[in-house]
Amino acid sequence: MRGRYYLIGGRQYGGMFPGIRELSSRFPAEYARPGFSGKLPELLSFRFFGREVLPELDVYERELFLISERFQRVLSLYEPRMVSKRLLFLKEEEKREYCIPILKEIPCLSEKSSRRFGGELEKGILIREKIPDLSLFRIPDHVVIRVDLAESLLKRGVDGFSLRALELA
Repeated sequence: MRGRYYLIGGRQYGGMFPGIRELSSRFPAEYARPGFSGKLPELLSFRFFGREVLPELDVYERELFLISERFQRVLSLYEPRMVSKRLLFLKEEEKREYCIPILKEIPCLSEKSSRRFGGELEKGILIREKIPDLSLFRIPDHVVIRVDLAESLLKRGVDGFSLRALELA
């Protein structure tokens, strides 16, 4: 199914996700790519002490692309073969589980796309013929979601993310 596509990102979150620096220093972002995911254990856990707060986010996309457990459940309906690694963040009585989906990077971003100063994608244009039949995939520096998955997430109450429309060429 091909249709509309969006850049997916996290909702505005002012802080750094607790432990994300430790995670990204121990496991480079390249490990979250097909062919490298075997270097990540199936389950990673991090324990926190002190005043750090564990946020409730459905998507966190700064250093690594993390999705909530409830996002992962819906994603598995659309991409049952997608590999993902589980992260467990523990703090006293509190725990949050997230997943790192192992996403394929697809070279489908058109040269007609434009970037802002600093490299941020201002206007994203995807080449229709190069888009695979995937509901979630990577392009350089971003993650793309297909409209049917985005709508399904929203219908199921998974709404802690933001969307930016992409054009098709």
